[in-house]
Amino acid sequence: MIPAIDKKRTGDRIRYFMEKRGLSPADIQAYLGLSCVQTVYRWLDGTNIPSVDNLYALGCLLQTDMDDLIAGNAQDSRSARPVRDWRSWLFTDGYRRRVLTYCAALCVGSGAA
Repeated sequence: MIPAIDKKRTGDRIRYFMEKRGLSPADIQAYLGLSCVQTVYRWLDGTNIPSVDNLYALGCLLQTDMDDLIAGNAQDSRSARPVRDWRSWLFTDGYRRRVLTYCAALCVGSGAA
């Protein structure tokens, strides 16, 4: 199964954070400058999902990360990702090392570092 956003669960999460902050759909509509409050209700009932821009703005308003608002259909999408030490990933081949060395030299040479 291809991972996708679960509209219903995402709507439930948005509703949870709205209630936690004491905000109504009309408050969300006004904050985002939406022409119709029905847009917010469609998000909450799982008919539609907010755009990325609106998700970002909702995260700011609701004082949470976008990731907390979005629910996927995967069992646990975060645990499905392989966890690797960033150094072993970053320096797996000589090319990455050369690029990073070059970038570091540019930063030092320009006084940015």
